[in-house]
Amino acid sequence: MKISIRDDKKIGELGEEFNQFFPFLKLDFYGGGSEFIPAYSVKTSQVNEKTVGEFRKLHTEGEIILFPEMSVSDLETIFSESFGLSVHVLRRAGNSWLETSHSDSWSLEEQNRQGMVISDHLNKQESERKKF
Repeated sequence: MKISIRDDKKIGELGEEFNQFFPFLKLDFYGGGSEFIPAYSVKTSQVNEKTVGEFRKLHTEGEIILFPEMSVSDLETIFSESFGLSVHVLRRAGNSWLETSHSDSWSLEEQNRQGMVISDHLNKQESERKKF
């Protein structure tokens, strides 16, 4: 599984490619060239329309090869050190997204699996509540 990193690629495209491999995980981007932009301070739609080049100082192009057994911390380090992108991986929990900072030693596959299990559980609970 590969994701290409180029300055002209939109942040949203990069996130969508990652999400194809890990549907219960999401990449959260920080940066914006010379200024630090916390991801939660900007609407997702605005971030998604920015290009990778607008989000980094290091303009190396290449590919990230994703392995299911790769840890979250390893992936975040590759984004940072090889491509100058500050990224955090978030895990789905129903309709919410949780930071994985306390479990960043887990593999991408395990994080994705946990997201699926938690989301399924929360969705079942919600369906049960709606019955009453």
